[in-house]
Amino acid sequence: MYANGIAVPKSEKDAAKWYKCAMSQRDAEDVRNSWHWWRWRRPRRYFADKNVFTLCQIIADEGDGEAQRNLALCYERGKGVRADYSEAARWYLVAAGQGNVDAQIAIGNMYYEGKGVSMDYSEAMKWYRKASDQGNAWACYRLALMHEKGQGIAEDYATARSLYCSVAEQRNSATHLAQYRLGLLYEKGLGVIQDPSMAAKWYRMAAEAGNADAQDRLSRMQRKGQVDAV
Repeated sequence: MYANGIAVPKSEKDAAKWYKCAMSQRDAEDVRNSWHWWRWRRPRRYFADKNVFTLCQIIADEGDGEAQRNLALCYERGKGVRADYSEAARWYLVAAGQGNVDAQIAIGNMYYEGKGVSMDYSEAMKWYRKASDQGNAWACYRLALMHEKGQGIAEDYATARSLYCSVAEQRNSATHLAQYRLGLLYEKGLGVIQDPSMAAKWYRMAAEAGNADAQDRLSRMQRKGQVDAV
């Protein structure tokens, strides 16, 4: 009621107080309402509040995939609990198994970096692929990078190029990275016919998005006279 101003003046402070009270009494419906309130009404303070870990723990135990991912984040970042990468990985795996795309990327990253689990490129690729199959551009980019570098699979520039293209033609946080990698493939002739003009095209697109590496490569090509300055 306080959260929405129903029958009482709207007050986030009072709403927080009563949600915390409900949490301490472990009323299932009120605890879930409390968790949703902290997620959506106070997103910037979500992980800053010590109660969030307990909230996530309660809801995660009920099988909620998003709560499980959030609990993993608490363990990974040490929010409300001592940082524990092994526990973070365990909860990411649980959430990822339920199809939570963010958890799939997170556990993919942990396998890729060997954080909380043994480094395993094959496992990383498996989870990136699952997230990519759900349309996640960042996971698709990570898959492309692994194909290009031969991590967990034999080098496959053709597949890398195809995956980079699918990301580069979208608008997302990985777009400029994929555009830059495409520039490299064309500049070096990796899986494609070496083509300075195509390399410059992709570098220019990435450079316009603020990619410093692309800006540098494009400048070098212009200084060498491989492409015209624009």
